[in-house]
Amino acid sequence: MFIGQRSYGLYLWHWPIILFVNAYLPMETWTGRIAAIASSFVLADLTYRTIENPFRRMGQGQRSVPVLGVSMGVALLACVGLQFFAKSTFAKPPSDIRQQDIFAAKDDPLHDCLAPYTGTEIVRCKFGSVGSATKLVLFGDSHAAQWLDVLKKLSEKNGWELQTYLKSACPVAMLTPFNHFVKRPMPECTEWRQRVVEEIADQKSTMLVMSQHSFGYFNDRENRLDTQLFAKATLETMKRIGTTQPNILMLADTPKMGVDIPICLSRLANQDDERRCSRRVETAAPADIRSAERAWADQVSTTKVLDFTNDLCKEDICWPRIEGIVAFKDENHISIRAASLFADRIEFTLKQMRDKGRDGRM
Repeated sequence: MFIGQRSYGLYLWHWPIILFVNAYLPMETWTGRIAAIASSFVLADLTYRTIENPFRRMGQGQRSVPVLGVSMGVALLACVGLQFFAKSTFAKPPSDIRQQDIFAAKDDPLHDCLAPYTGTEIVRCKFGSVGSATKLVLFGDSHAAQWLDVLKKLSEKNGWELQTYLKSACPVAMLTPFNHFVKRPMPECTEWRQRVVEEIADQKSTMLVMSQHSFGYFNDRENRLDTQLFAKATLETMKRIGTTQPNILMLADTPKMGVDIPICLSRLANQDDERRCSRRVETAAPADIRSAERAWADQVSTTKVLDFTNDLCKEDICWPRIEGIVAFKDENHISIRAASLFADRIEFTLKQMRDKGRDGRM
């Protein structure tokens, strides 16, 4: 009854409220959604009490077109005014970023090399100097794929052959993940990983790069994981591959921001508002998981870990931009331009591992 009586007010108010709230709180967050719903109900109730009810209680002779016009006009003007205010004043990106630069962060020209989360087919892509004696392999889920553009360019620059084994929502760790989208465990991932591990183990690669969405496999009610279990499952993969692969580089997971960063940035009024698109580092990149990654890597002597969390997060805050570049393409994958900022360090580490391997010191 309560909602039904105020349904017309809800109809009038909901859209300008959504626009207005979006200027302050991204609608991808529960805070933004709750604020929009609560505000719509408050204004709908106010309209019902101050305009609809008084008009409804008037005698038949008192009701007139002018009264109706004024009542409806006030409500409509308020809606239109709020919508215009939200659009013109707040729904703008920071002045030093262009909209096209924000959404360019979403570009992903190499996505065809990432196998879908359903199915067990292995998608193999090769880049760089195919046939080179120096072979580089990239293995993991979409958080490994986010480094593909960097490794492709490094392979072309250094005359390496790069081959990829990538599958969406399928971690390196030896476990069966639960998938949010299809709402079930994914044995397809387990089968795919087993085949890939065997194939990589049979190869003689010069360098192997691995990465996974370490922060993304802990929040499913149906598949709760503790940090040590995940680390142990990752270590199992490392040991299976490490017996034949002399040089393994693990790229630690990148922060999980919780909101789509390009969309969030596009709604900001100025640079000072970027904190609304930020996240505290202990939430975006939990220290216990990062420590566990390093701990198990230390158990495999041929493995090194590169962690860029301290570059993406400053003063305990993970920011949506670094060095003026949009850092993320969505809520948890870094953009191609952001990944390129770390190319020199990745190249240095790979060359160091390669040279030590040649000298027999690894």
